[in-house]
Amino acid sequence: MPSPNPRARFIEGFVRPMVVGGAVRVGRPLCTRARSVRAQLSDASPTVAGDVLGLARGVLARLGVRTRIDALGETDLSLAMVWHDLLSLTHPGTSDSSRRRACRATRTTLDHVGPARTARDALARHALLGRLAEVGRVDTTVTFWAGQTQWYGQPPPWRATVWARVRHVRTASERTPLASLLAALDHGDPRLDLAPVARAALACSPITDLAMAERAVPSPFEWTNGAVGVVAESELRGLAARCVLRGDRLSEGHARVAAIERATGAVAGKLAPAAAVALVAWHLELFVFEALVPHSATTRSPLGLALASRLGSETAARRLGLAQSLVQRVLANHSAMSTPEHDPVAMTLLDRCNAGCQP
Repeated sequence: MPSPNPRARFIEGFVRPMVVGGAVRVGRPLCTRARSVRAQLSDASPTVAGDVLGLARGVLARLGVRTRIDALGETDLSLAMVWHDLLSLTHPGTSDSSRRRACRATRTTLDHVGPARTARDALARHALLGRLAEVGRVDTTVTFWAGQTQWYGQPPPWRATVWARVRHVRTASERTPLASLLAALDHGDPRLDLAPVARAALACSPITDLAMAERAVPSPFEWTNGAVGVVAESELRGLAARCVLRGDRLSEGHARVAAIERATGAVAGKLAPAAAVALVAWHLELFVFEALVPHSATTRSPLGLALASRLGSETAARRLGLAQSLVQRVLANHSAMSTPEHDPVAMTLLDRCNAGCQP
């Protein structure tokens, strides 16, 4: 029997499978009842979130993270609650009045959540949302002699398929990927447009934001203060690089790298010196990581290659805390690649670094 407690249903049906995998259950929007649900989350965090905390720690440990998160805060779970509601609102039957209420409620909840201000925030939120890109909705169409019905995100009830031979019942299921679901959040009326909410919710989990950089919806990847803060810290930078280059197909990681390099090119001339230093280290790390991926014969990190070539192996290795011989080997393996002698984005980044007196 399902629990009548919305907090328990949310933790068990949504948060847990988002952390460890499995079928995610999405119900009615929770943010419209945010005060009562957040109060329950806050009151129950030590006990209810304890089991999920252990699972989240296991996820981070498998990703090679040494830093231990002590707790899942109420704001971390509130961010997951926003994503619960966004996925709920992708249902084609969502009314305009529900969208309008949800727009206000999710924005208010995101204001409460705020950006990831510490490494703990970034790690805890990614532990909860790191599987977001894997989410999809299975829709089923039931065709019978008198017509057809559709069931979104849930199997049809038995009565829809009973007497299958007599009623000439046929069923067909199709999985709708996350990109298509998020596209449904876009709306011409700003009062009903949930795409900006989805973009802001991604920015609140900067490692997840980087790990989904190849997306086209809700909007292409852009650098935020939170994402720059992640790549400024060596452990988080390494974790983010592994997340960006994850996947069985190299083309997926290459697409993310290309999207991130486009975003860097868009902001290179506007960066503060400290942010430029962080992005230089990030692109160097992406270049080295990608070059070390098995079966990756060529790098798709032209910006990282240009930066490493201009800085030289000694300086690049010092910035990354790696052995110079490793960086030398990577550069030697790519010495035959044609790179612009004066890559404009690389030169701009290094100029911004020099503006802070330390390239």
